[in-house]
Amino acid sequence: MLGTDDVDEELQRGFGLSINELEPLLKLGGDAAEMKFMECCRYLWQADGAELTDPFIEAVFNKLPEKSRCVLFQRMLTIVYVAQDAERLPSCVAMFRCFTPLRLIPAILGVQYNKP
Repeated sequence: MLGTDDVDEELQRGFGLSINELEPLLKLGGDAAEMKFMECCRYLWQADGAELTDPFIEAVFNKLPEKSRCVLFQRMLTIVYVAQDAERLPSCVAMFRCFTPLRLIPAILGVQYNKP
């Protein structure tokens, strides 16, 4: 697994920010911090999968306030459940209508959300 120096290098390439520069935003919590965390995770995953995502999560997740950590955990679980159910339930995207904060997930994942 790669380390935080590798994560910093990739974040500089993609966002022009390092982990240390992200920390003040993440410590504030709220929607902006949660979105930035998810954007960074998605970018790092696309760059090198778990090799970059794991050290990033280990370095910053606990810097987020408890409420933001709970929200992110719920969103991540939802992404996993939706992905697992996608083959069995093609209309599972409709569940995004039920949870207002979860409407952000399609944008984070880079997919288009069409209201059913």
